[in-house]
Amino acid sequence: MTKINNKQAKVFLNSISKKDKVAIIHDTDLDGYTAAILLYNFCKKNGVRPKTFGFVRGISSFRKFGLERFDKILIVDLGSNVFVKESWVFKGKKVFYTDHHPSDDNFPRNVLELKTKSEISSAETVFKLIGGTELLKAMALSADVGSQKPENRKQILKYARSNGLSLDEFFRRVNYRIVRTGIYFHKNPRKVFNILKKIRTLKDLARLDKYDKKVGSEIERNLRGFKKKKEMVGKVTYYPFYPRYPIKSAVITELSFKSPKKTFVFACPKSKDIISLSARNQTGKVKMNDLLKECTKNLKKSSAGGHDKASGATIQKKDLKKFKQNLREYSKKLKS
Repeated sequence: MTKINNKQAKVFLNSISKKDKVAIIHDTDLDGYTAAILLYNFCKKNGVRPKTFGFVRGISSFRKFGLERFDKILIVDLGSNVFVKESWVFKGKKVFYTDHHPSDDNFPRNVLELKTKSEISSAETVFKLIGGTELLKAMALSADVGSQKPENRKQILKYARSNGLSLDEFFRRVNYRIVRTGIYFHKNPRKVFNILKKIRTLKDLARLDKYDKKVGSEIERNLRGFKKKKEMVGKVTYYPFYPRYPIKSAVITELSFKSPKKTFVFACPKSKDIISLSARNQTGKVKMNDLLKECTKNLKKSSAGGHDKASGATIQKKDLKKFKQNLREYSKKLKS
């Protein structure tokens, strides 16, 4: 692995030319899609039409992307635990990688890693490197944890007001629509990317309304279900549920912003034998990545990672009872 700074990253990206065959691999959330669109537009300006691959955890595999066709690969907003597992696929390639999730993994030497602070989204990093439209800038600043930074919110508000919107209206019309479109087509990230790359103005986002409404209805149904089925596991609010779409992150995020001091852990099926977990505490005083890593560390075939305020994990279905026992014990360390 070769760690690089912003200046070196710009040199690498500006070296992309018509002779290069470029692949862009990205996460399938607002941050990942925005970063990928910025890179896609940049490559097109340089005469290159890159191929994009949305990486869906638990479904996608780097080795199935056919990366032998490409000589330069750009990877954005993917946790290193996902990347390192199949790093051998990138042998002999020129790879640029940037992400903002905490990690201590080692990468192959041919990987140029631009590591950023946890509170800076990958899309914001990419925008600062190569620029983009004002709409994409606002999307980048509002992606992931970036929306919580006061300096970002000021810039987003300025853009929103220039378009006759409040800050809340911007998030509703932009972030919600994009996130819910990604959820609706969660098994087909290429379709999501192709829809989003054609968005040029705020008015264009109205094309996403039908997906927004369907997923929004499912979110509301599960918010009502939360009130009836939530349970306390020690000092943690725990909610097992079975949504029609992968809305776990959207539901837990909404609830955690309403009750920022509470610690939430949600669980739902990822597949027949795997349970997906999400943890939130918006104060940052209770470290969610530590919580999930500690509660899953002795469970076979488990993985966990993320940020202080938001983290995720997967465990085997048969280990759910043990996980809840671990969670109950861990919660004894938490302040009431």
